[in-house]
Amino acid sequence: MKWPNKKLVYTLIFAAFLSSHPGFSQSKRHNNAVMLRQAATMYERAGQYSLAADYYIRACHENPGDVSSYLGAKRMLDRLQDYDRLEELILNLQKRRRDARYSVDLALVQFKRGNEEKALEKWRQVLEENPKSHNAYSLVGQAMIENRLYEDAVKVYRKGRTVLKSSTAFTFELAAIYKALNQYEELVQEYANYLTANPGQYNFIESEIQRLAREEGTLKPLINELQRAMKRHKNVEWALHLFLGDLYMMDKNYEKSLHHYLQVEKKIVEVDDKRVKGGYKKGKYVYNFGDTALQANKPDEAEKAFQIVIHEFADGPYRAKAELGLTQVYLQRQAYEQAIQSLERFIDNNKKSLDSRRALMMIGDINFENLFRIDRA
Repeated sequence: MKWPNKKLVYTLIFAAFLSSHPGFSQSKRHNNAVMLRQAATMYERAGQYSLAADYYIRACHENPGDVSSYLGAKRMLDRLQDYDRLEELILNLQKRRRDARYSVDLALVQFKRGNEEKALEKWRQVLEENPKSHNAYSLVGQAMIENRLYEDAVKVYRKGRTVLKSSTAFTFELAAIYKALNQYEELVQEYANYLTANPGQYNFIESEIQRLAREEGTLKPLINELQRAMKRHKNVEWALHLFLGDLYMMDKNYEKSLHHYLQVEKKIVEVDDKRVKGGYKKGKYVYNFGDTALQANKPDEAEKAFQIVIHEFADGPYRAKAELGLTQVYLQRQAYEQAIQSLERFIDNNKKSLDSRRALMMIGDINFENLFRIDRA
């Protein structure tokens, strides 16, 4: 068992002594709260939850505005199932500062004691007292999610959207609920609606969908619902193709993946949003597919993508890279003569490029290392 640093503990004892002095300043109390929270964190990591709770609570008393210490105390007391002490702490802090989270957590105490109806009534009361507060809906909804009251949380977030007049508020909270309930149609609907309002955030949504797809059992359902969403969300069809390209790549279905990336290339040019077009260069997605396929030792799929870039996106910035990519395809197949011919074409087409020197060196390496033609090397 690991124990907190002794020096830190002695320092905390001294700080506690100073804090009792009448002249102890507010700023010093804040500093003392930081040290108490550090000690609490160390006790928590060491598995000393009762001691951790003590230090978190002391930090709260030193600085009632220290939300991190309050959440730490709440976390430890919940782990210890000491709800009487949690209630006592909340009531004490409520006298010193106003924060909707205290009312939310008093309801949580009732829920933990088995009084679910009383807890739900208190949560509804919080929303009635703070009807225009985004934070109130967020706190109540999160408390419900943490206690698996998913349907109640959905109602709270939807009510929040109506009251706050925001169709995209709580998108990610709702998406998390739909994921927990395996409701993939609703999940995709949330992301598609969010993208319609915020097309420039497509990279973030893309990473979220990829993260979800890595979880066991989610890849196929996500693919199916993204396919269905195409008909309902024509205005973000380009983004849905992008997500499908990613997921089919994860599923190692290279043919369908390339198809969707090619659709992205064709449809993204129609998007009237500078944030979307600003990060796009012609041939980008097809080339990246080819490069990924090459790294996965799929030379046939890579060659097809590079050929598309070379011939269909010849005026884009990825043509030269695709030509060099073809060389790597031929090298994977041990087709050394083709590789040399490909490099020679690259040099002819890119005489002013610095990559031409690299291409010459590659020709020399192939002749020397693979074909044993020292004179040509």
